[in-house]
Amino acid sequence: MGGKCLCGAVYACDPTGHNIGEALLDALNFAFGGSYTFLDSEDVGYKEAVFNYDLSSHRMWQVKDVRKDTSGKLVFISVADK
Repeated sequence: MGGKCLCGAVYACDPTGHNIGEALLDALNFAFGGSYTFLDSEDVGYKEAVFNYDLSSHRMWQVKDVRKDTSGKLVFISVADK
């Protein structure tokens, strides 16, 4: 589950909080149009942000320690040229 923000960033949701790596890869895949060729380029970079997310109330808050918190997560990716 994911989408695109009005600011241009993309996001992926991990409702369990246990598969953040998979959500990160999903967001990267979406951000780069299904291609991982950006890995070969030094001219393309991205920033990531992870937030806690409650799917039932649609509330999100800053992550303090990803390893200790098992609530759902939203992973945001913003692509920028270096």
